[in-house]
Amino acid sequence: MRPKAPKHKRIKPKGAADPNKVEQAHIDRVLSYGCLVCGREAVPHHIMHMKGKARRRDHRFVVPLCHIEHHMGRYGVHLLGGEEAFRKMYDIDLVAWAVNAWEESN
Repeated sequence: MRPKAPKHKRIKPKGAADPNKVEQAHIDRVLSYGCLVCGREAVPHHIMHMKGKARRRDHRFVVPLCHIEHHMGRYGVHLLGGEEAFRKMYDIDLVAWAVNAWEESN
């Protein structure tokens, strides 16, 4: 189940266009796994720091995280400061997971 789009007007424009059909199918497949930490219903976390990635929000490189592990919890990826800090906290390499998931989708 995809989260509903926010009904507020964005202050800053999105960093990328909406996902195309292939990217959306990939995101749906990734979300079906549930949160990588706790297994709860997940939302997509776009990998922000990755070698060779040109766009900020690339729909090919996403991982499933629940709201807590994404940005609400004390140890969420955004509050920790990014993927590397998350890897140190949970011993889960989000970048490698996202790359493998994209390769499996193709």
